[in-house]
Amino acid sequence: MPKKKLNRSQKYHERPRHLYALLFSDGVYIGQTVNLAKREQQHRSERGGWCGKPFQCVHLSTIQGTEEDAVEYEHAWRLKAWQLGHRVFAKPPGIPCNPTRQSSWRRRNLARGLQWPIERRRTRMSRAWLLLLVPVLGPLLLSLVAWVFIG
Repeated sequence: MPKKKLNRSQKYHERPRHLYALLFSDGVYIGQTVNLAKREQQHRSERGGWCGKPFQCVHLSTIQGTEEDAVEYEHAWRLKAWQLGHRVFAKPPGIPCNPTRQSSWRRRNLARGLQWPIERRRTRMSRAWLLLLVPVLGPLLLSLVAWVFIG
């Protein structure tokens, strides 16, 4: 049976759409495509926007739906990655985003049902602990500076 050729409005056709993650050492990019192998090759090319940064491509899920449906899942996966402590990139070359700003009730609900297939990243220690050290270390540093310069 010959392959059915889709016209220019292919984004409105229900078809399998793959959601994937590009895992970098400093963050994650979530995307969606109808041809995962071709899309990975595009990301790895010089014109792919990642400036030769090494990454691992991981298939997250496949849905049957329109491009609009896939975009909803893409945002839900970004939210899930962010909730698990990953730094999420919006687009190449590694521009971070906050997925909660574009979250909706539907996207948060979708994210609740997603299972992150990659080993859980250790959450970064909050920088708030530095604020706790300032009252303790501040006077010590001042006295050290005074001792060195004043004698």
